[in-house]
Amino acid sequence: MAEFYRRPHSEQFVIAAEFREVFHRSLCEILAEGETALALERNHPCYYFDPRKLQSPRSALGWVVSALPDRDPGKFVTADFRSAWLTYMDDRVIAIGQPLIDALTRSRPALLDMLIRVDGRPDG
Repeated sequence: MAEFYRRPHSEQFVIAAEFREVFHRSLCEILAEGETALALERNHPCYYFDPRKLQSPRSALGWVVSALPDRDPGKFVTADFRSAWLTYMDDRVIAIGQPLIDALTRSRPALLDMLIRVDGRPDG
């Protein structure tokens, strides 16, 4: 993720928008119709949401809890805890659960090309 933040802002904007769209699509893929996910962050109210009802998944404004690391670590967890996406202030992101990992891998947004570890081992 540190590599992402070293890029020009115009590139960050495009990469982040693509990632939010892929993340949104991945959540929709792993959640059954009407199933919700939990969004958690220390500085905002936690809430359940149905990603299918997000009006503009590419826009940062559509996400109260950010899917990307920023000053407020965010967590997205399926209601049954089978998958989770965790962000940290030190630019780490962690995907938990094979359904979410598989969904993200199928689309492999540019942001995930910057991965350095998979299953605790160097990616490559």
